[in-house]
Order: sequence, then C-alpha cells, then structure tokens
Amino acid sequence: MHRSVSILTILLFLLLASPALSEEGGFTQEDRQRLRELEINVAKIDEGLKATNVRISDVNLRIDELRSDFKADNQTLRDSFNTDNQTLRDSFKADNQTLRDSFKAEMQAMRDSFKIEIQALREEIAAQRDYSKAENQAIRGEIKALRDLVYVVISGIFILISFVLWDRRTTLNPIIRKHKELEERDDRLEEKENRIERALKEMATQNPDVAKALKSVGLI
Repeated sequence: MHRSVSILTILLFLLLASPALSEEGGFTQEDRQRLRELEINVAKIDEGLKATNVRISDVNLRIDELRSDFKADNQTLRDSFNTDNQTLRDSFKADNQTLRDSFKAEMQAMRDSFKIEIQALREEIAAQRDYSKAENQAIRGEIKALRDLVYVVISGIFILISFVLWDRRTTLNPIIRKHKELEERDDRLEEKENRIERALKEMATQNPDVAKALKSVGLI
C-alpha cells in the first residue's frame, strides 16, 4: 500500500505539473500518451493492490477464523483433556481404593486363616503333649512294675540262694563232721604207723632178719 500511495503521489505531481510543462512546450504528444498508459497501469496496479488487499483481508479473516477455531479446538481439547484427566484420576482413585480394600480384605483373611492355623497347631501341640504325658506316665508305670518285678525276682534269687546255702550247710554238716573224724583217724593211724616204723627200725639195728625184711619193703 505504501508503494501505491507513492506512485499516486508522483502521478498527481506530474498531472499538476503537466499544464505548466505543456505551456512551456516541454511535453510532446508521445509523452502524454505514455503518461496516460502509465495512469492506466497505475490504475490496474491499484486495482490489483485492492484485490490483493481484499485477498489479504480474506486471508487475515480466515486466519482469524482459524485462530478462533484453533482457540476453540484448543479450549475443547483442554476441557476434554481436563475432563479425561479428572476421569482418569477419579478412576485411578476408585481403582486404588478398590485395590486397597481388596488388599486389606485379603490381608485380613490371611490373618484370620493364620490365626486359625496357629490355634489348630497349638491345639495339636497340646494334644501331643497330653499324649506324650500319658505315654510317659504309662512307660513310668511299666518301668515301675518291671522294677518291682526285678526286685521280686532278685529277692527270690537271694532267698533261693540263702535256702540253698542253708540246705547245703545242713546237708553237708554230717559229711563234714565225718570227714573230720576220718581225717583225725588217718592222723592217728599215720602217727601209729610212724611209731611202728621207728620201732621196726630200732629192731632192725638189733636183728638182721628184721633189717633184711624192712629193706625188702623199702622202709630202710
């Protein structure tokens, strides 16, 4: 637009100056024809500029419309994004709360099951203890009965040994006395034999026949 204004200013100056120039004889017919053609070209250029300005206005209007549409779409997208984001947040919160509730329920169920298992294990351990106590008591009773039986057997053995010893002593006393009597008799006979032997040896010193007889039996 600035260029067209400048051209129009120049043309107006030339048109205003053209009478003075024509009076002085400075312009010819050919120059005038050129000026007319120049005016026509300027008019065409001005019309083209006007059309260009109209197009530019249309383009600017279209740009403004596009900007408005873009702003509206951007605002719509922002609103949709905010709505979707809020929906996602709400859904996430709801899912998170659901997961928390489910996790709490599962943990509580696990705790209850664990408590039940611990209680059952305690009861089983208590039953095992009672059973072990009963078995230990039964074993102790059996051990005591066996101990009493051993004591009875040992007492019977001692009684039997004592009876055997008493019976043996009672049975052997006459034999022992008889044996002692026989030993005493043998001692007396041996003493008598020694006396007889000494007497025979004394007689052998005086009687050759006796000495000969004693030698024959090996007494001297």
